[in-house]
Amino acid sequence: MIDFDSILTKFVEVASEVVGSQLSQTDGFPSIIRSRNNEVKPDYPYIVIDILDVRMEDAWLVEEYVAEGSCATTVDTVYDLLMSYTVYGEDLETLTIANQLEGFFRFDRVRGDIRNSLSASIVQTSPIQQRTYEIPDRLIATTVLPFTINVVDSSTDTKYPDNGTIESIGVSGSLKESVDDPSPLTFSTTITKP
Repeated sequence: MIDFDSILTKFVEVASEVVGSQLSQTDGFPSIIRSRNNEVKPDYPYIVIDILDVRMEDAWLVEEYVAEGSCATTVDTVYDLLMSYTVYGEDLETLTIANQLEGFFRFDRVRGDIRNSLSASIVQTSPIQQRTYEIPDRLIATTVLPFTINVVDSSTDTKYPDNGTIESIGVSGSLKESVDDPSPLTFSTTITKP
């Protein structure tokens, strides 16, 4: 199963590291909130992180295997997640923050950290989009940084854990030193599950 909570948490950490000092503070932490959350909106500037779309990459199934020490079948599938950081605040301030986040994704250290902690990788960032709207006492800008990651989803068949278990393997054949070897060595062996 894809752990959406861990993915969102990781990208909140990334934003905190890169631009946290430029954001308003909520309970001593940079104001980075999850979309579709009933939290009170913090002071400006703040960031909203969101997963906009989840779709399977080109192939339905990437790999199927029985893990060592287990009899259960596991399948791996790669999914693309379209995500976004939306920065709310003053006009140039939001653009600067979004631009810094996009630039941070270029560092190998950041990409490696995401790969190691989530089994995911950043596929691409999309063009930054900015809009301004008016609230009663001032203009507020929203700058959106869309980006795509791919993540491996591993699912294990726990209902039928012994399905497909191999009890024994028999191998036989001949080993030649070359194609024209007149006297190849023959072998035969059987391995049986204890």
